[in-house]
Amino acid sequence: MDEESTITLEKITIWKFAFFIVLALFLYSTFSGGFSFGSGSGNGGGGSPTPTPTPTPTGDVIKSPSQPAAQAPSAYTDEDLTKLKTFNDCLGEKNVKIYGANWCGWTKKLVVDTLGGFDTASAIYVECTEEETLCSSEGISGYPTTKINGEVYNGARTIAAIAEVTGCPVPELTNL
Repeated sequence: MDEESTITLEKITIWKFAFFIVLALFLYSTFSGGFSFGSGSGNGGGGSPTPTPTPTPTGDVIKSPSQPAAQAPSAYTDEDLTKLKTFNDCLGEKNVKIYGANWCGWTKKLVVDTLGGFDTASAIYVECTEEETLCSSEGISGYPTTKINGEVYNGARTIAAIAEVTGCPVPELTNL
C-alpha cells in the first residue's frame, strides 16, 4: 500500500470509530432514560438540583415542573392507603424526608408506587420544584433523595428496608 492509501484507510477507521461511539451514546441515552451527571447515585452531592425530565418506567406522560403532580391510579385499596399514611406519619416522626420532583419517574416509583402517593406521603415528601431553596440548602442534586436524620439513605427503596432502618412497623398490605 502506498502512503496515500494508508492515510485514507486511517481516516475511514477513525470515522467508523467515531460513528460507533456516537451510536452507542445515542442508544444508551435513548434506552436507559438518559445520562445522569453528578454524584452518580442520584442521592446527595453538591450543587443545586437541575430538573431534567426523564421517561417514567411505565411510559406515563411527563409533567413539567410547573404542572401539578399527577397522582397515578393507585394499586392500593383505601384500607392499604390508610395503613401507608400511618406508616408515612411514623417515618415523619423518625425524621425521614424524601426530596423529589413530581415529573421524575424514580420519584413516582418510590412515592406513588411504594408509599401510596404524594398525598399519602405528604408528611415526609418535599417537592423540590416548589421548595427549591430548601432542596438546594440540603444539597439535593438527584431525585429522589431520601434522608434520615439529615443523612442520605442509600439503602433499598422498599417499605421493608425503610421500616428496618427506622423502626417503623411494616404495614400489612393486600398488595405488598
